Amino acid sequence: GKSGDLSTGNASGKSVVTTKNEAGIADESKFSTTTDGVLEEGGIGGEGNYHLVRGSGPSQYAYLTSSSVDLAPFVGKNVQIWGETMSGKKAGWLIDVGKIKVVEGK
Repeated sequence: GKSGDLSTGNASGKSVVTTKNEAGIADESKFSTTTDGVLEEGGIGGEGNYHLVRGSGPSQYAYLTSSSVDLAPFVGKNVQIWGETMSGKKAGWLIDVGKIKVVEGK
């Protein structure tokens, strides 16, 4: 971090938020990938634990895994996620999620 920044008490310099509508690293600029959709349980071919229902069908789904964020509370909600794209063998799009946020009114 820059000198003079307020410390969040987290040595890695990443402030982490956990609220009813948001979880993960607060700084969205840390991530290369973002998309949105309705979060559902289930991966594909052993890849991902969840997926985002988006676009015109399963070919458009984004499959999600996360080592840092508990996605379970957000199942069934319209969310935006931030993370890093991973190379999947079965999943057309596999994302390691670092932040999730509920999107209202869509």
